[in-house]
Amino acid sequence: MPRPLKTYDPDKDQLKPAGFVEKYEPWQIEELLKCKEDPLYFFRNYVYVKTQAGHSVKLNPYHYQERLLKTVIENRKVIAMLPRQSGKTTIAAAIILYYSIFFKNQRIIVASKDLSGARLIIDRIWDMYLELPSFIKPGVLVNNKTTKAFDCGSSIKGIATTPAAARGETPSFLYLDEFAFASGNTGTDKEFWTAVSPTIATGGKVLITSTPSTDETVFAQIWLNATPSSYSDKWHDEVDPPKEETTEKKYYKTIFETDLAKEEYKKSLNMGGINFEKTDDEVEEDGFVRFFAHWTSVPLGVDKDGKIIGYRDEKFKASEMKALTLDQWECEYECKFLGTSGGLLGASTIARMNQTVRPPVFVDRWSVRWYEPIRPNTIYAVAMDPAGDNTGDDCAIQVWSLPDLSQVAEFNSSIITQDEQVKMLWRILQRIYQTQDNHPDQEGDPVIYYGIERNGLGMGIIRAIEYIGEDKFPGIMVDATEISTGKNTRSTSLHSRGLVTTATNKKRYVLAFKDLLDRNLFEVRSSFLSSQLKSFVSRGRSWAANVGAKDDLVMSCVLAMILVDEIVYTYEPELADELPTNFYLSSLDVMEDG
Repeated sequence: MPRPLKTYDPDKDQLKPAGFVEKYEPWQIEELLKCKEDPLYFFRNYVYVKTQAGHSVKLNPYHYQERLLKTVIENRKVIAMLPRQSGKTTIAAAIILYYSIFFKNQRIIVASKDLSGARLIIDRIWDMYLELPSFIKPGVLVNNKTTKAFDCGSSIKGIATTPAAARGETPSFLYLDEFAFASGNTGTDKEFWTAVSPTIATGGKVLITSTPSTDETVFAQIWLNATPSSYSDKWHDEVDPPKEETTEKKYYKTIFETDLAKEEYKKSLNMGGINFEKTDDEVEEDGFVRFFAHWTSVPLGVDKDGKIIGYRDEKFKASEMKALTLDQWECEYECKFLGTSGGLLGASTIARMNQTVRPPVFVDRWSVRWYEPIRPNTIYAVAMDPAGDNTGDDCAIQVWSLPDLSQVAEFNSSIITQDEQVKMLWRILQRIYQTQDNHPDQEGDPVIYYGIERNGLGMGIIRAIEYIGEDKFPGIMVDATEISTGKNTRSTSLHSRGLVTTATNKKRYVLAFKDLLDRNLFEVRSSFLSSQLKSFVSRGRSWAANVGAKDDLVMSCVLAMILVDEIVYTYEPELADELPTNFYLSSLDVMEDG
């Protein structure tokens, strides 16, 4: 607790009591004005920090920290993505201390992924406060582990990034520490941001700092939609270019066949945590400015006098890489977004996938998302993973073109009935057939193959198709053979119809699909598929969605892999030389290598 006013000695005591009347010398008034006008002056002359060796030295901000400070001073909402152990919390603590002293009635909230993390930041701010000379310090009203309050009307409170902690808070300055790691697998970062956003929508500063994790977090969404600061280092994911000759993104407005299709599409995006394309006004209103510092902009450290001893270089990288994987280095130092821990895809593949994802060109009245136009004289493969009917899983359908392996269309729904799934398959096949058949450049009949997974619901769908008549469904229904199952399963009986997934061939084709993505041989267009791929993880001896996520679209791609293998083996052997890879052989190679 602060000393009583009568016993406080400005020259000896570190804790200044509330209400103490400071007798300022003229030079002290000048110093106060200089500090308020120039926070760098305040930092360099009055703020002390502890070095790793335990020495207390004046804060001499690194060059990148100066640039970050300018970004914060000049903008209301700032998000900073910074390498590991770069001093981001130190400069954030100094900025918070500056605002709490030189601006009256500041309600500052410091939020971290847990309360202990917030307390550590409060402790760092408090250490800086205690080292200040008395004439700069405000008097202390409240001093406990999570809250500091001063007689200038300002307060600093530490909370965890949970929805309950955020409710009721109306900060004039909100600081979020390591916000990319706020949720784990629980999604609480979204709930926290929903709770706190209304309080900062119309005023107050926001500073978010973090190293990246996955690009499925709120941190990533804010970052990717923010405007780069003029003081920032250039941030980009260095990846191989997509298959197309140009890496320029195609900008267009998605065409919706009906207003209901548009509303359903937006609803699906919101449920998946994906942003619907914003208008210019909405982007401006969001107003975040982003700041990035490259790992080479970070000093190796400072000496006992606070002077920089050198900057991180290739020698530093080589030393760090002894204890890190390449993905860990790219995430923690290069600041690339990473897949889920234990995920199927690495950081570079995810970065490349982010470049190829784009909105659908057309969403039809049945909510099928079309990413590419239907072209004449092209073979189409349609793979169906039946589910839904209120089971919690999605019915998922993929449409790929051959031999170029493009994702043409996609559909998924968790509430569609078995009868509707039969109709949906027919609608997709019919659209492809009619579009090709009516095209003046089409030569001969359209060539379409479709496959349905042989599970409980799938057998019912196959039975319905046989009852209606396969001739009513454009294309050829493909059944499993030894090429995909490894067994002699060729038969025309109902119980042998459809495509088969087993523990063995699932793993084989999952790894083959990963191989396609890693080698840049398949471009993911769908943001829904991209999202599921990022949370598709190793589970025991197999692969499945992470806790709380779905994998139906991923598994429909696995079925599409099986379907293409069966098409080449049974119907189109000449495609073997045209496809970028032989799925069956390459998947066996991957299994052997693994």
